[in-house]
This record gives sequence, C-alpha cells and structure tokens, in this order.
Amino acid sequence: MPSTHEAVVAALADVLGVSEEDITPETPLERLEMDSLAVAEFATVLAQKYGINLAESFVTTQATTVADVVTCVHEQDQPSTAAPAGPTAR
Repeated sequence: MPSTHEAVVAALADVLGVSEEDITPETPLERLEMDSLAVAEFATVLAQKYGINLAESFVTTQATTVADVVTCVHEQDQPSTAAPAGPTAR
C-alpha cells in the first residue's frame, strides 16, 4: 500500500492529468489549477482507490499545498484522545 503522500500525489496526477514528478509537498493546489470540481473528483479518487477519506470540512485556499492535504489526512486518521464516556460512579 502506498504512503499517504504517494496516494495523494497519484490521485492528484490522475485527476489533473499532470506528471507525479511535477507534484512536490510544497506545490500549491492553485498552481495545479485545482478548482472545486477537481477537489470533489480528487476526494472521490482518494476514497475509491486508496481508502482515504478527506474530511468534509477540508477547504482549499490559494495557499493550500500538497503537504497540507497529507497533514489533513493524517490528522483525521488519528484516534481521539478524549476518554470514552463510561458509567458514572454512584
């Protein structure tokens, strides 16, 4: 299974028709001409091919980079640090 970074780069290359070699962690999505339709298609490819789901709250800006996408995926995959609610002591 590819790393998260590799999966993100492969999905971007697939959706946008660019070479994976042209996509670095510092590449802004804007430079790749990523519009809202491309973001939706990108999210679908990530989910279907790699089992990676982008958070619904993920929003791109002009400054969003490939590294930002990878960080978003890693953060949402982290288990919650909150203690589970259990029965209260009487």
